[in-house]
Amino acid sequence: MPEEINLEIYNADPLTEDVSDEATEPAPKTYAPLDAAAESQSDLSAEMKAIGEAYARALRDGVPAEIQPRLDYAPYRSSVLRHPTKDLHHADPETIELYSPAFGTWTCTRWNRT
Repeated sequence: MPEEINLEIYNADPLTEDVSDEATEPAPKTYAPLDAAAESQSDLSAEMKAIGEAYARALRDGVPAEIQPRLDYAPYRSSVLRHPTKDLHHADPETIELYSPAFGTWTCTRWNRT
């Protein structure tokens, strides 16, 4: 059975002092005003749903299926780097390693190709 805690001694210590005072009023809840330019997630979801439905209608009407990601997809809002802005193309990873700045001429000489 644990010993009873003497609250006078316990509350005298600044680390364990009971700072909750009934006379203290709670802090007022203040919220930053919403940015008028910011859209809610439901607005973005509705926009994506409309684009999806338009694409489904186009497929039913005989338009060929898209095989690449859309460039400048409108619902992307947070970053320019998040979606592609150019057509995708294949790149050989070994060629990239030879020409990238990660390797200098000293690592790609005839002495290192053994």
